[in-house]
Amino acid sequence: MPLPEDYETLKHLGNYSLSNIHEVLCRSLKQLSDNNQEYEETANILHEYYKLTKAEINNRESMPTLPAKDAFLDYIANKKEHSRLRNLLKRARKSGTICIHCHSENVKSYNKNEWKCHDCGKRFRKH
Repeated sequence: MPLPEDYETLKHLGNYSLSNIHEVLCRSLKQLSDNNQEYEETANILHEYYKLTKAEINNRESMPTLPAKDAFLDYIANKKEHSRLRNLLKRARKSGTICIHCHSENVKSYNKNEWKCHDCGKRFRKH
């Protein structure tokens, strides 16, 4: 768990460094969850540091306030949906069933190399 020295260290970090640390913690927690390790000790420790950096970011007037909800707990709660969407997006280039940009199902073949979404208008390559 975070030590008192960790609190002091975060207070003296610049905004850019603090944002980078927070981003790395978010990605690490997401990766642990994707690997079904969200309840291991490593994830618990990283989650505590995530909450600590989030609180420090919200305390600084020079930085934008983060949402009140805990993104890691929300990600775990919606894990099945995230997994389903991730698998669907993996197959999107081959099947053209969903847009990789806006997740719309209104996708048609544009030419032999590209799909085109008719909702957002963006194209993406096949295969």
